[in-house]
Amino acid sequence: DKAALAQPIMENFVLYEDITNSPNIAGCTTTHKGRRKGTIAFLAISSVKKRARAPVTNHVRFVSELRHPLVVQFMEWYETTNHLWLVFELCSGGDLDTLLQLDGALPETAIRQFGMDLVRALHYLHSSDIVYADLCPSKVLIDNEGQMKLADFSLAFKNGELLSDLYCHFVDMGGGDEESDLSAGADGDADGGGGGGQIREPQMPQLDWLAPEMVRGDQPCADYKSDLWSLGALLYHMFTGRPPFAAATAKDVAEGIVYKQLPPPRVKGARLTGKPSNDFSDLVGRLLDKDPDTRLDWPELISHSFWQGKLADLAGSYGDASPRKSMALNRSVSLEETLASVRQSLRASRSHHPNQQPLGDTSLGRSNSRSPIPEDAAADNSSFHQHEQQHHHNDAVSFTLHAGSRPVTANNSSSNKQQQQQQPSTAAAAAAASSISGRQSSRPPSAGAPATPQQQRRPSSSTGATDVEELRRLIHLEEDADSAGSVVDNPRIVGSITDKKFDTKSLPVPPLSPDRLAGMSAAEVARHAGVLAQAFASSGSERGPPSQKRINLVSYAVSVFSATATTPAELARPLLASGTVANDLLKQIRETTHADLKLRLCRLLAHLFCLAAPLLASATPASATPSSKLQHPSASCETWPLGESATQLTEMLREQFRNTKLKQALLAALGELLVAISAGESALGKQVAKWIVPAMTVNQVSRCLHSSEEVVTSHLACKIIEKVCGYQDTQHAARFSTQELGQLVWSTLRLATLDSLRICAAVSLSRMCRISPAICQSVVDKAGLSSVLDCLNAPSSLTRVQQSVLSMLGASLICSPTAPFSKKLSQDRDFLHSVLKQLESPNPLNRAKAFLIVDSVVRNSPDSLNVCCNLRLLVYVERDSRRDTPGAGRGAAGVELQAHLYHCLDLLVGTLCACVPGVTDQILAALDAVAGRKHPSNAQAKQLRQWLPLTSVLAQLSGSPALRSRIVQAPFLSFLGQLLSHCQALDCHKTVVEPAVSHEEVITTALTIAESLVLHPNLLVGCGELVAKQLLPPLGGLIGSSVVETRVVAMKIFAEMCCHLLAQDIESESVAAAIDDLIIPQSESLLLEAEPAPCFLLKLLGSYCEAKPSAAGIVQLAGLPQLLLQLLADRQFGFTSQTALNSFRLITILLSQRDSKAASALLPDSVPALGTCFTELASAATAPAMDPAAALESATHLQAVLDPSTPVSESCPTLLAEHCNFVEQ
Repeated sequence: DKAALAQPIMENFVLYEDITNSPNIAGCTTTHKGRRKGTIAFLAISSVKKRARAPVTNHVRFVSELRHPLVVQFMEWYETTNHLWLVFELCSGGDLDTLLQLDGALPETAIRQFGMDLVRALHYLHSSDIVYADLCPSKVLIDNEGQMKLADFSLAFKNGELLSDLYCHFVDMGGGDEESDLSAGADGDADGGGGGGQIREPQMPQLDWLAPEMVRGDQPCADYKSDLWSLGALLYHMFTGRPPFAAATAKDVAEGIVYKQLPPPRVKGARLTGKPSNDFSDLVGRLLDKDPDTRLDWPELISHSFWQGKLADLAGSYGDASPRKSMALNRSVSLEETLASVRQSLRASRSHHPNQQPLGDTSLGRSNSRSPIPEDAAADNSSFHQHEQQHHHNDAVSFTLHAGSRPVTANNSSSNKQQQQQQPSTAAAAAAASSISGRQSSRPPSAGAPATPQQQRRPSSSTGATDVEELRRLIHLEEDADSAGSVVDNPRIVGSITDKKFDTKSLPVPPLSPDRLAGMSAAEVARHAGVLAQAFASSGSERGPPSQKRINLVSYAVSVFSATATTPAELARPLLASGTVANDLLKQIRETTHADLKLRLCRLLAHLFCLAAPLLASATPASATPSSKLQHPSASCETWPLGESATQLTEMLREQFRNTKLKQALLAALGELLVAISAGESALGKQVAKWIVPAMTVNQVSRCLHSSEEVVTSHLACKIIEKVCGYQDTQHAARFSTQELGQLVWSTLRLATLDSLRICAAVSLSRMCRISPAICQSVVDKAGLSSVLDCLNAPSSLTRVQQSVLSMLGASLICSPTAPFSKKLSQDRDFLHSVLKQLESPNPLNRAKAFLIVDSVVRNSPDSLNVCCNLRLLVYVERDSRRDTPGAGRGAAGVELQAHLYHCLDLLVGTLCACVPGVTDQILAALDAVAGRKHPSNAQAKQLRQWLPLTSVLAQLSGSPALRSRIVQAPFLSFLGQLLSHCQALDCHKTVVEPAVSHEEVITTALTIAESLVLHPNLLVGCGELVAKQLLPPLGGLIGSSVVETRVVAMKIFAEMCCHLLAQDIESESVAAAIDDLIIPQSESLLLEAEPAPCFLLKLLGSYCEAKPSAAGIVQLAGLPQLLLQLLADRQFGFTSQTALNSFRLITILLSQRDSKAASALLPDSVPALGTCFTELASAATAPAMDPAAALESATHLQAVLDPSTPVSESCPTLLAEHCNFVEQ
């Protein structure tokens, strides 16, 4: 029986057993488990009686638009004689109602997880101006991962809509449904209202979860607040196993909802957690507040403590917590009468409670007074609806029917004509749906959709929405340019083009060349188009084999229409405006038996649509002013019946699928039509009722991709997808951007042997991923990451393919930065290696895309910086940053590409610099956690292993010329000071980080960072206080290290920093204090060490005494001058070494101070020591190994001692003689 009932559906699907725990739309639904033929993807397929067309159509118009993980994914729908068939994702967990029946009640941990899913789903709907209106357990499905998904939108509506009017229009769309329903016999019950059994009025939401203001009749509509009441009732039900006001009769339920106190949520039985937590009681009590004005609103809901902060990511999107109104929801007559009787009984019951005031949440001690139910609450709402319609009949509804919301007629070919006749009414209904009006309401808290659950369970990315859009635009830069070639007669697809020659003598119309047509006026072009239309109509009436005149006419039209570069596009307007010509050509294709003529007619139709594409692309929106419409007459394109042509072409393509040549010709014509429609809707910014394309069209195009052995067919299908997805803001692009189609396009790319097909498939896949980034994850999961990376690494890889694969991967990382797939990709070394290898490409576009991907990786996972730097990222950054600005010799395109590359490089440099503060904070946090500890815990060791290796990254970043000036700022210097302080503790073993990380590695890296700073002292300008107070003290401590290398490097850095600050007279007091406290006490031991420590010490002391004359006394008290002279006399230093030069400089400075005690004490010892130095220099000056320049420099420093200002020149004539002897030699 099932097979007989769904015979047309069997063409595409295999049906299995029935699914009982699935939403039953209007009580007319049977759901089966199914599978699409040729795949192993299992789906849910529902058959709904046609009498429920209105609720089903309302359901489909929402689920076909909504894209959210917590809304059941809708695939497509079909129409047979007596049923509508809906195909959607299979949720193997059943519905929530069945789960509660089996388990009775759920623990709070499960309620929290399920509740968060429901809150996120409602947040998404309310942010989109949608009221769900009937939230109950039977309408919530559970997928195989345990996620809740909203499934039935038959009673949902959008702000500004009258649902009852929409239902009437949806019924009118069916045309002859009443007759078919009555003839079926089983569908004739009248519980849905009049109209031959058709349901014309929305049914009442279920009473157990209905808000009190709706039961009372205070507001005859569902709104956002009533949705939140239903959420509270559902949470209560999950905890207790029953609705909050469960009773035997509807009257008792309604009385409990309106008047009774909320029963405390308790579980019957022996469950240990039978008593709720205070957080849960508070949440449920505030959601079930009988007063909608004081009921919990969105900001309070998402910040409630019951969620343990896991909904905090939604908090920023709500700025207005005021209650919001929405459109009235009409009830069915029978349920309205039931509620009227219930209200009458409630009014009578007040005599038993004369002093009672209805309470809100008594379980929490909160009371909310409400006025009693009005006497006229059960009155009919017709006057209210009339009032609303009079005041707001011009408000448009943004959720209108489109191609995805119209069922595909799945009957046989004999009923095609009837189907075509029904389509205009369907299109008209779609247009009518957009004119349904209702009352206005305030905007919801957020107009943007919330993040997916995967994003919400992770920290939010620092990338804002604007940044994401900018990055998406940059990664898809080449996609913005129109792809080369059309679908029809593309030489890259079909090779040589079919001959377009014709005999002018047998033409029924005057032949005009494309060049001549280009020079004609608009009236003359329209006149010639009319002649062609008449010729097509008369040729279609021929019987028997086609005449030569008819074949020549078609060939002539093809030659004219195919010359798109010269033929005016206005030639296509009269031929397509009425739809007569297109219908005549389609009729001839179907009826003629001449194979060659069929092919020519298909090509003619394809070229006609191709010629019309510019007209549609320049169409103006319907809101254009009259003057603009005069300037753009193409606005009338909205009346062209292109949807009918698409339906007929799809039907013929399905029927002729085994005829390869005709299939390819039909596919090209269908592709050009889809491209033209997409161009028009993109220009208009809306869906056009008369351009609706059936869902079966996408199926047929995807079916052509299965024909891998038919290269031309696959190429045509890829080209269609490529060009349609180029208009990313249209519904057609979204319908082609599915994971299933993505897998097929990827298979085509991998199996193709022609370069042109591989490029086309790669570009198509890239454009699909631009619209739906999840396709990239689907391809990687199915084919494997290594297979995708082969397209980048293989020697035979085409540059255009590499660019498309980079765009695909980059789009996934940019659009879903916190998704598990992006995290996994960012931490894959092979992926990073393949991407960074593209930085060696000579093509600037490849390098620009690679920079953008690395930018996204670093944004998503800062800890991946270590891998990137080890793979020579900074080498590539510096190489491109040093390139010259492109000159005129490169051409305009080359200049633009280079500018694009520099922009992407600058973004990456900015991201690298922006990541530094976060990395430094993590490093300090890891070290602070183990400060003073010798045995870190496992968690601390893990943190150390994760973040301390990034100190080497900071060393590379701060040392890079392209980044140095942007990184080395005051916060970085402060971090360096704290890191050196930790290094001091590591050096003396007060803190232990091993075996997580080596002590020596951390200390060496920190000193490397500091050393890079002293090599560029201009970086320290303006940060003198920071350097003096935060860097010098830990460096001075490291000078006393037991490790020689550490001691020497620390001494060098300390000396260079102090010399720079003293020379600039910056923080000289702080520097002097640091030298006095840290260097002078250990100067003697440093002077006796092996080179080069004495060299740095003497340089520091020389600058210190030169900048502060009073320092000479401190140096003298330390006994350094005498020790230095002794070392000179003992030949401890080479007289031409830097150490000797620094020694002579220090002695000169000390002796130049005539009145100082240091000079007096130094003079007796300096004469013999300096004489020895001159003697040694004089004897060594003639040695072959002596560097004359070094000897002369040493002599110059010695000569400074003999300056008349020094006491040495006055007291030692022998020294002067030694000096003259040296100069002579």
